[in-house]
Amino acid sequence: MKLLGQATLIFADRIAFAGSIFATGVLIARTCGPEGFGLYVWASAIVQTVLGAIAVGTEAMFVRTYAAESDPCARQRVVSSFAKGLLRAALCAAALLFAAGTFADLMTSTQRTTESGAGLMLWAGIASLVQLPWMLGEWRLRANGDAGRIARIRVPVLMATFALKCMLAMSGTPLHVLYVVIGLESAVLACLFSAEASRRDKPALMSGRTSSVPPPGLREAFRLGLAAFLWIAFVRLNPVILAGVANVNETAVYGAALALVLSFDLITTSLSSATYPSIVRNRVGPEGTLALLKRLGRAYACLSALFVLLIFLLGETMLRLVYGAAWDNGLPVLMALSISTIFTSSGAMRGLYINLIGRSDIQVFNGLIGLGVLLPLSIVLSSQYGAVGAAIAATIACAISCIVASFLFEPTRVIGRMQLRSFLPGLR
Repeated sequence: MKLLGQATLIFADRIAFAGSIFATGVLIARTCGPEGFGLYVWASAIVQTVLGAIAVGTEAMFVRTYAAESDPCARQRVVSSFAKGLLRAALCAAALLFAAGTFADLMTSTQRTTESGAGLMLWAGIASLVQLPWMLGEWRLRANGDAGRIARIRVPVLMATFALKCMLAMSGTPLHVLYVVIGLESAVLACLFSAEASRRDKPALMSGRTSSVPPPGLREAFRLGLAAFLWIAFVRLNPVILAGVANVNETAVYGAALALVLSFDLITTSLSSATYPSIVRNRVGPEGTLALLKRLGRAYACLSALFVLLIFLLGETMLRLVYGAAWDNGLPVLMALSISTIFTSSGAMRGLYINLIGRSDIQVFNGLIGLGVLLPLSIVLSSQYGAVGAAIAATIACAISCIVASFLFEPTRVIGRMQLRSFLPGLR
């Protein structure tokens, strides 16, 4: 019951977080039009790929190292070690985005359209990297089972900052300035989480106990970071491809549909985020988690099937309510993308097992397989069918990367069979 309670709190927090991101996208779509929204989706795809590659890859290793330690001083050393690493990563990523923005500005300097702001958007995206060294605060609170503290901080801050973004957008503030505000919003939240985590841990640290903890392995850190980069790139690649082979309006349509589909991930990520630290804290071995993963797999299969049914029945209404009648052409894109949740939710269950057995190399290979399928397929289908083609390519690549790839590696074949039984209970 405690695990379910934590999952519920994390889910509520993720709803608030994703709701803010979703509402911000709708605000930009309505105030800046399809071209402005398309540029926002394109820049976000690049910035979030860089940010996610660092954060997602680090989080799994940090939680495993931090939650396994019971001594407060040892935990503090873990925090210090990871914070320094994240700071270095943030500086490198900032240099990368600055160079990419400079290149994009040079490439579009002769254009007289909204797309000429590509360089400014990437430079503005550097503000999103400020949060990196302080992200550990949220991870620490979650690893300690304090998801409620996260929600109590996040909700009021998001409400205040969204009001600020509304005022700026309606007053005609340039899109790149809004993007800076969005990045700084995340930085403020990260700092508040870090302060709360430090306040919570302070009494234990004053006990004066000492301990030592081995630093995280650089090789594993690199593999986890690479796996995260590949997955984030997999999710965010289509908007970049669409902008190149189609146009910014097709990018906007795909981005609108993707925002609705990604809302389903709130459920799977909430359950996974609550389950992983609990397993590590309780010292449950990989074999002992199979029964739990089996239940998770069945739950994910049922929930994803219900989500697809909901999209097919009410997708057009959802698009009109959120984005307006001008976005009716996004329905086929939304329907095709919704099917991918069947595979990605099952892949999330497999990802938990891979992290527990410490085989980050398998995560990397799964990401490479997904990108290897998506990249050529998306280029061909996007150039012919626009956003619909990109959605079909993404769904096919998800099926291969999240399900088929499980059978390519001996350690995950047991999970692959479990994945199939989640959808086909009678399968032996």
